[in-house]
Amino acid sequence: MAITNPALDWVTYERYMTEWETEPPTLQPCEIVDGERAYMPSPSLRHQTILKRLTRVLLSYESAGVGELIISPMDLLIRRFPLRVRQPDLMFLSRSRAEAQEATDGPLTVAPELVIEILSESDTPARLADKLADYTALSVTECWLVRPNDETMERLRLAPGGPERTTFSSGDILTSLAFPALTIPVSDLFTA
Repeated sequence: MAITNPALDWVTYERYMTEWETEPPTLQPCEIVDGERAYMPSPSLRHQTILKRLTRVLLSYESAGVGELIISPMDLLIRRFPLRVRQPDLMFLSRSRAEAQEATDGPLTVAPELVIEILSESDTPARLADKLADYTALSVTECWLVRPNDETMERLRLAPGGPERTTFSSGDILTSLAFPALTIPVSDLFTA
């Protein structure tokens, strides 16, 4: 993960919003951590295949009218100062939280109940712990960590004392904690 020189590229919330309104959008994955832009490598084909499969499941669930799926790149505002913005691969919000989102352009300001991260080599344990702490601080209920290399998924109940983890592998069916009717056979993500 390459991080630009903070002295040259410090980003405040005000600068971020000005850029949002005046700059052309980019699809380059980027998070802002304490005012520093952190550009991430483009996702691999395997990552995108898993993302597509998860998206199908979540779009089907969304069609029942229970909530809204948000697909990256979409910024999730963690805090305004120092500016911290994350980009989970997928987010799912209940209908009530989706309706509470500000109607203006800008980042998502309402915590989704569910975030999903498809992990890659750049997701070090320290970086992942930092993201989970941000999601917990924002009151995200649940996080799914998809581990393509292991062909497993972890379901985390996020809590201030630390996440409660359950690992699912081929043959298992993951059921969401926040949305109990949302289920996914783990093998469906990894098989051709």
